[in-house]
Amino acid sequence: MTGTWVEIGDVWDVASEKSLNCSGIRRGSTFEFVLVADGYSVTLHAIGMMPPLEVKIRLDDKGSVEFPVNFGADEGPDANRCRLTSRGTLVCLVDAYRGEEFKKMNVQAREIYEETRVN
Repeated sequence: MTGTWVEIGDVWDVASEKSLNCSGIRRGSTFEFVLVADGYSVTLHAIGMMPPLEVKIRLDDKGSVEFPVNFGADEGPDANRCRLTSRGTLVCLVDAYRGEEFKKMNVQAREIYEETRVN
């Protein structure tokens, strides 16, 4: 799983809540959600997330990987359970009502969201 994974699909159970783009979902010139994986560690870069979140991947006995994502919501962290597809994409179930798909891509650092603070 090592590499840079860009979100290409975000689907909710609400019909109007879906984003699909095989070149990566962007806001302007920046990807909305990027996973940078290195071994069992993943750094999450998402627009609105500050700072980037580093999490550890857990493998299960069914061929999935799982990692928590905490956006600060009251209900606590989401548990992303992901599998590689036959097409080479990474599909994650966030909960019973939401799924995300990521594609391994070479991207420029300037295309990855990284909030910086001015002191």
